[in-house]
Amino acid sequence: MTELIEAATLREVKRLQRKHNNGRTWDGVPAGALRPGRRTREESRHRNENRQAK
Repeated sequence: MTELIEAATLREVKRLQRKHNNGRTWDGVPAGALRPGRRTREESRHRNENRQAK
């Protein structure tokens, strides 16, 4: 089952790279650079305000 999910995920990543990044791989992100987990309520509110302003 894990192999199936991994293969499907990699296929989708490659599709998105072709669509949004001219087929090139995306640059990696250093470990610890992104905060894991859900956005805080404040982050979500700020993000929603930015979307409505457009």
